[in-house]
Amino acid sequence: MPNGSLDKLLYSNKKLNIDWFHRFRILRGVASGLLYLHEEWEQVVLHRDIKPGNVLLDVDLNGKLGDFGLARLHDHGSNPQTTKLVGTIGYIAPELPTTGKASTSTDVYAFGVFMLEVASGKRPMEQRGFVIDCWRRGAILDASDPKLEGSVDGVAAKHQHQCPNKCGNISISYPFGIGKHCYKNKWFEITCQNQSSNLQQVPILHAYQLKILNLSNSEVRVAYTWKFSHCYPINPGVESGMEQVIRPIYREEGVPNTFDFFTK
Repeated sequence: MPNGSLDKLLYSNKKLNIDWFHRFRILRGVASGLLYLHEEWEQVVLHRDIKPGNVLLDVDLNGKLGDFGLARLHDHGSNPQTTKLVGTIGYIAPELPTTGKASTSTDVYAFGVFMLEVASGKRPMEQRGFVIDCWRRGAILDASDPKLEGSVDGVAAKHQHQCPNKCGNISISYPFGIGKHCYKNKWFEITCQNQSSNLQQVPILHAYQLKILNLSNSEVRVAYTWKFSHCYPINPGVESGMEQVIRPIYREEGVPNTFDFFTK
């Protein structure tokens, strides 16, 4: 594969960095491959050695699960006949040294360790104590790889635990956010303003100055607080006081995320 194995990129001494967009895509690709091996092929395939060194990267940094030297097959609905302990220390499920019986669950355990490694940039033995401490402090995002500070999504994710999560009676969740680094990009920035009538705080979709009535990751219900004229024809049929549902469009990195209503 053009870009070699994932561990070479994660731990290279060269000034290489994989941003969160590509890391997440790699995780998604390996998860998809594992689902196929466990449930969608004609037999169940137990990989038994999931780790960054066995994930190969193509020219676009898509992750492909490889090295099936330790893999075992069994029929769907039957029990795997494995009694020998194999794998890599740090990725082996805690029950395996006792039972020696690999299963889809032990593969999933290894995949969980793999996910933590990709997100934290730390090998399994280095994660011990550190990740648990972050979790106990309620600051699990502090366990993320410092190299992710170089990507917009990485910075935003890093600061989510410090961001306001409510304005008035509306809950605010990423990719929307209030404050620097708390939103994905300018289209998702929200300002919390006081209504002059009763001083109640209301969230405003900052880029368009639209009052938010209801908010989720899939749709936003807004009220128009202004009138459109013929010289500002975003939607000439909309008048002040009307409500409209707009839906976020999530696109590949590098293309600004926006809303379907404003792209028609």
